[in-house]
Amino acid sequence: MPSFLFEAEGVPPSPTMEATFTLAHIGVATGPLVSVFYLSSLLMLGRTRAGAKMLYPLQAYGRLALTNYIGQTVFLVGIQRLILNTTPTTYVVSTLVSLGIVVCQIIASNLWMRWFQYGPLEWLWRCGTYWTIVPIRKKAGNL
Repeated sequence: MPSFLFEAEGVPPSPTMEATFTLAHIGVATGPLVSVFYLSSLLMLGRTRAGAKMLYPLQAYGRLALTNYIGQTVFLVGIQRLILNTTPTTYVVSTLVSLGIVVCQIIASNLWMRWFQYGPLEWLWRCGTYWTIVPIRKKAGNL
């Protein structure tokens, strides 16, 4: 990478700075390949009987995608502001908190989908789209 991109007022970049930017560019270059690997692995796993059983809990999580996305944001911002505000957060703590929230959301999504057809935000979106109140509860025979 050209050094002029890192220079500030004629001061050459440190070796650490150059290494950091080089590593960042490697991540950008390999990101799509890693994504294709994960996607194809999940698709192949879903084609097996054991894999389909393993991935089954993610169906409800996916059906509540908007609710879970907004919920993750609210929970993570709340936890960061209220609990982790005193010290800098490490990647390990961030990862563990995020995984904990995802696991809780998978469980909550599966419980929610036992009694309702849509997630709460998905239901609001659908009502706004159709300009009518759409039934959210599952019918008695579908439980």
